[in-house]
Amino acid sequence: MELNYSKLQNGSDIRGVALEGVAGEPVNLGKEETFRLTRGFVLWLSEKIHKAPTELVISVGHDSRLSARELKETIVSTLSNIGVQVYDCGLASTPAMFMSTVFPAYQCDGAIMITASHLPFNRNGFKYFDREGGLNKADITQIIQYAQSDIILEEIQNASVRDQKDVETRDLIGDYAEHLKERSSGK
Repeated sequence: MELNYSKLQNGSDIRGVALEGVAGEPVNLGKEETFRLTRGFVLWLSEKIHKAPTELVISVGHDSRLSARELKETIVSTLSNIGVQVYDCGLASTPAMFMSTVFPAYQCDGAIMITASHLPFNRNGFKYFDREGGLNKADITQIIQYAQSDIILEEIQNASVRDQKDVETRDLIGDYAEHLKERSSGK
């Protein structure tokens, strides 16, 4: 049965079941969905800011949910394999992930935060950012449409496969904490 990706849309973000363990709640946010949604985000961002995927810089961070690391691995490898420069920010907060698009030392074109806020343990999701802030409902709808399109996904793969980049680990949460300390002390 093919997944209807629009069922993963929760307003201006993505939410789904990422872990087995709850009766009647099959996993619908696994590796394949994550792979396709990540490519959809790359295409959306590339079109919005008029940069080729191989020119993009995207940061990825996650909360402490049990499924976060596996989802992050899929996102990071997908981005890297299509030529995006990836900053792996590890454990992070949602506001910190947005700041990766603001801080001069990062200057990311976009960011992906893996989180499901207050939802049960088996759930997870993605919040997407560009330099203007969090995406809106229409943006997420477009990303989902791209995620469901095999033709668009093949085009992005064919254009980028030779440009794979190394993933750079960054201490975003440390940089964000320092930023907050400076702001609170009036520097």
